[in-house]
Amino acid sequence: MQRKEDSYKQWGMKNVAENVTDFYPESEDALSFGHGKLSLKSDDAIMNADESIYAFLKRLSALPFPGLAHPEDADCVRKALADVHETGEPQCVTFRMQGGDEKYRYVYAKFSKHEREWEDMPCVDVELIDIIRIGHLYDLTKGRVEKYRKLMSLSDKMYFEYRYSDGMISIYEYINNRSNDLFAKKLEDFREEIATCPDYSFKQKAEFETLCDHLTNRMENMDVEMEVDSRLFGLDRGYLLLRGSAAYHDNRKELFVATITVCKEAKSEEKYYKSVYARDGGTGLYNKRAIAELAMETIDNAKGASVFLCILDVDDFKNINDSYGHLAGDEIIAKVAEVINNNMAGRGFAGRFGGDEFLIVADRVKNADEFILMLKTMRKTIAYQCAEMYRGLNVTTSAGIAEYPKDASDYEELFKLADKCLYLAKAKGKNRYIIYVEEKHKDFHLYSTEQKDSKVYPVNAYDARCRQIVDTFNRMAGGTREGLDNAVQYLMKSFDIDRITVYGGDGYELKYSMGDCGCLMQRADYLEDERGKALFDESGLYTQNQSLPLKEKFPELYDKLKAQGTEGYHATKIFGQDGCEMLVTFEILRRFRKWSGNERGLLYITAQFIGKCWWELEKANNRSNDKGEES
Repeated sequence: MQRKEDSYKQWGMKNVAENVTDFYPESEDALSFGHGKLSLKSDDAIMNADESIYAFLKRLSALPFPGLAHPEDADCVRKALADVHETGEPQCVTFRMQGGDEKYRYVYAKFSKHEREWEDMPCVDVELIDIIRIGHLYDLTKGRVEKYRKLMSLSDKMYFEYRYSDGMISIYEYINNRSNDLFAKKLEDFREEIATCPDYSFKQKAEFETLCDHLTNRMENMDVEMEVDSRLFGLDRGYLLLRGSAAYHDNRKELFVATITVCKEAKSEEKYYKSVYARDGGTGLYNKRAIAELAMETIDNAKGASVFLCILDVDDFKNINDSYGHLAGDEIIAKVAEVINNNMAGRGFAGRFGGDEFLIVADRVKNADEFILMLKTMRKTIAYQCAEMYRGLNVTTSAGIAEYPKDASDYEELFKLADKCLYLAKAKGKNRYIIYVEEKHKDFHLYSTEQKDSKVYPVNAYDARCRQIVDTFNRMAGGTREGLDNAVQYLMKSFDIDRITVYGGDGYELKYSMGDCGCLMQRADYLEDERGKALFDESGLYTQNQSLPLKEKFPELYDKLKAQGTEGYHATKIFGQDGCEMLVTFEILRRFRKWSGNERGLLYITAQFIGKCWWELEKANNRSNDKGEES
C-alpha cells in the first residue's frame, strides 16, 4: 500500500497543513483565473498562452516562467522543467505564482513535453489551475448550469447539436429542467438515408446538403443561420430556423450548437449576410460583401456604444506562397481564419476582405483593453500554430484599428482610418498593430509621396531612412562636438528615442550621452560577464523590448537598467580599425516600444556613425592636448 508521504510527493504537494484563507480574492473583480494553458520556449519564456493567462500575468508574461514562482518555490519549478526535458515524463507541481497585481496565488501545474521537437517550437506545455479559485468556479458553474436549464425549460425553442468526435446529430428540447430528445442519428447514416429516399423533394435535399456542408467543412467557423424543413428529422413542425456556431476545446472543434425556432413557413432572405452565398469558400468566414454589410448594420444599431473595426493582414504573404507553395498559402489563410474566429468567442464578427486581408468587427467587448488583449492573443496564436504547420515558417500579422463613435460616425470613414493605421503598421516594420489616435495620425495622408514631417516613410521606407542617416551626419556632424550633438538630437527625435549613450575604453566607461541623463551607469562592465556576452548576437547587437526578462537571467543588469529608467534597450558593439572597442546604446525610458527588424538595421548603421564621429573627435582632442603639452 502506498504511503501517504509518497502520495504527497507524487503530486508535488507538501505534507504539512496550511491555512490559505487569506489567498481568497477580496472581490470578484480581483485579478485571478480558474484554468489556463501556455507553452514555453527552450529558455522557459512564454511563447503562447490563453487569453486568461495573459490577463492574469499582464506585464509579467515577459518573465521566464520560473521567475513567476515565489522565490521559495522557484527551485521546485525549475526542477520540474528540468525533469521534463531530461525524461520526457509529465511533472505535476503545486506552487505560489505571481500575477500582474504582484500578489501570489496557489496553483497546480502540469508540465509536459511538447509533441514536436523543432528548434523554433516550444519545448514544454503547461496546464495551470488556480487551486483557491477552482472550488468557487465549480460552484459558480454548477449554479449557471441549473439556471440555464431552467431558462431553457421556459423557452419555446428546440436545440440542435452536432458532435465532431462521432458525427452524431441531436435535436432536443428542455421540459421541467430535463432534456427531452426528439432526434438522434449519425450524420453519415442520415445523409445516405436522405439521398436515397424518394419521399423528399429536391428543395428539401438541397437544404439538408447546405446544412451538411456547414457541419463538415473544417474551415467553416462563423455564426450560421439557415432554414430547414422539420420533416427531414421526422418532426411535423413546419420550417425550422437554425442559428448557431462551432464550439471549441483545446483549439479543436468539439460541437456545433444551434437554437431552433419554429417558423411554420419558409422565410425569404432579407439580408445578403444571412444567405447561403455570404460565405467565403476558402475560409468559411463571411465574404467581403457580407462582412461589409454586417459591419454597417452593427454600427447603425450601436446607438453610440463602442464598435471596434480592425483590418488584419498577413505580412509578406507572397513570400509564403513563393517559398512553400500556393497550397500551403491556402492552408495558412484557413488557419488564420480559424484562429480569428476561435478568439472572437462571440464578441463580434469576422470576414475575409480579400486575399490575405481580414476584417474584424467587435461590438461586444467591454473596452479597448479587452479588444487589444483579444487581438494580442489572436496574433500570437496565429504565429504559434502556423509555425507548427510548417517548420521554419514565421507568420506575422499587422493590424489597423479604429473605434466607433470615438474616431468616426459611419462605416466608410471608420474603414479608411483603420486602413490608414494598417498602412502605418506596415511602414513601421510590420508585425504590430496601430490604434488610430487623432492627434498622432490625422495629418498622415495615405499613399502620399511626401512625408517630410512624419516618422513613417511609406515609399521605400528602409532606403529613405538609410539616406536620412547618411545625410544627417554628412550635413550636421562636421567634425565638431556641437555638430555631433545636433545630429544625435535630430536622430533621437526622428527615431523616437529618449537617450543615446557611448561607452568605451577599459571597463567600457561612459564617454558620451544625449537625452534624459539622470542616474546613468558609469560603466557598461556587464560586457565583461559571460551572461552579458551571451546577450549579443554575432553582429554585436542586443535588443530588448522590455527589461523584465532580464530579472531572471541577469538580475544585476536588470537592476542597473531599472535604476536609470530604461525599458527598451538596443545596444551595438563597435570595433574600430585601430582596436578601439565601444558600445552605443539607444534607450526607451519608462514606456514600451517594439523594435522592428528594419529599425534594428537602421540603428546599427546609426551606431556606426555615432561611434566613428565620437572616436574621431576624441582622437582630435587627444592630439590637441599632446601639442599643448609639448609647447
